[in-house]
Amino acid sequence: MNDFGRNMLKMNDFGRNMLKMNDFGRNMRKMNDFGRNMPEIA
Repeated sequence: MNDFGRNMLKMNDFGRNMLKMNDFGRNMRKMNDFGRNMPEIA
């Protein structure tokens, strides 16, 4: 049970990191849109 609980916590950290990666990907997409809009502003 103890090992199982520890593995569950690791899975939880993994899920949290996946969400961070997802946010990172979303931010990258925003930056990409920003870069596309730059020529129009200039």
